[in-house]
Amino acid sequence: MKLALDLGYSGARMALPMSKVLLAEELGFDSVWTSEAAAAFPNEDIDEGGLIGPPARIREKFRRWADAGLTSLRFHNPNEEAIRTIAEVARAEGALAV
Repeated sequence: MKLALDLGYSGARMALPMSKVLLAEELGFDSVWTSEAAAAFPNEDIDEGGLIGPPARIREKFRRWADAGLTSLRFHNPNEEAIRTIAEVARAEGALAV
């Protein structure tokens, strides 16, 4: 499974949180993106369509999505702890080889 880190809109100065970029690279993420526009996501879809919550809940949803054949995930601007959790879950599920 490919993992992508979405850092959102970078702003006019093109300032990126390099610690997150380097951490994602170190943990085996496939790519890091920036976006110039936010996706229009209805609030009621955020919980169902996102890996939100404690690690156990993230693992359960990740496993369900992987079992359904999902081949890529994009993560929008998570903090460094979340980046590590995502990589750990993906690795434990055999979806990330690092």
